[in-house]
Amino acid sequence: MALEIQPQAARTGRAALIRQGLLLVALSISWMVVEGVISVSAGLAANSVALLAFGVDSFIELASDLPAWYETVAVFPQPRPAAPASLAPRRLAEEPAGRQGSFGGSGAPGRRS
Repeated sequence: MALEIQPQAARTGRAALIRQGLLLVALSISWMVVEGVISVSAGLAANSVALLAFGVDSFIELASDLPAWYETVAVFPQPRPAAPASLAPRRLAEEPAGRQGSFGGSGAPGRRS
């Protein structure tokens, strides 16, 4: 028994997973910024090398998380404007009756009649 996935359902599920990934990356980046600022501030105030190093490490982790954020945003589906419903029938109606597609009715690609 094969499991069939409808294309629309697969796209909807993929978009939801991408949104979830984007949320996780945004939370991770936010946490690292807060953690880094607090650690560096506390390290400078207390003259603690350990706190300062922890804060710098947070910013290094932040730098490594930025490409993940960029890739997630690049993959995220952008809304597209809907094509007019009357566009396709009009294009079909405008095609000359004797011509079929861009090959001139020869049936072979690249050969024109």
